[in-house]
Amino acid sequence: MNINSKKENIRKENKNKTCMISYGKETICIDPSLHIFHILGKKYTIIILTYLGGNKDRKSFNEILMGIPNSSTTIISSRLRELESNRLIKRETSDGRITYRLTEIGEMIRESLIPLIKTVEINATLFQ
Repeated sequence: MNINSKKENIRKENKNKTCMISYGKETICIDPSLHIFHILGKKYTIIILTYLGGNKDRKSFNEILMGIPNSSTTIISSRLRELESNRLIKRETSDGRITYRLTEIGEMIRESLIPLIKTVEINATLFQ
């Protein structure tokens, strides 16, 4: 076995020890979430998820673009494609009109983000 294979095996063995988060009586592995966290960390992603959710209606690209101050068509388009390819939003066409809505998992992620957003809002003066 070469040195890289040996290191990879050690990394895999240690993964179970190092990727865990204690939460109450649960232990949660963060490793499967890293891809989604990477997407959520990108500019405007959380804003798009929260903007689309809530009232379950669909929004067009222009509605999303106009609803997010200082955003650009390029970034919003890119984020919508990423969110769609990761099944957090669904792109739908009806009567020649393209709209976007949250999927069930997108709605679940949005709901879990709301307490974080509220906490940041309440403590906004600490972050400026």
